[in-house]
Amino acid sequence: MREIDKATIRVFKKAGLMHLVKHHSGHGLGLEGHEPPWLDIGNDEPLKAGMVVSCEPGIYETGFAGFRHSDTVLITEDGAEIITYYPRDLDSLTIT
Repeated sequence: MREIDKATIRVFKKAGLMHLVKHHSGHGLGLEGHEPPWLDIGNDEPLKAGMVVSCEPGIYETGFAGFRHSDTVLITEDGAEIITYYPRDLDSLTIT
């Protein structure tokens, strides 16, 4: 779990956006909407086949706006499978 959050942090730092990050990169999905395992730098638990996680890093400008892109990911024996579809191009993700 920690490596996912560390990778997210590297991307935000490289983009100069780390000051806008308010939470970890995601969490488990199951019976509750938000539940362990947490995709957090403090969680050294490994991902295991059969887990379903929400990977949803976000940035937020206090008092203005924020952005979070969320993917639901099934962890498989061979890696991971994104099981939801959200557009990835900026035009589709922008509300005007």
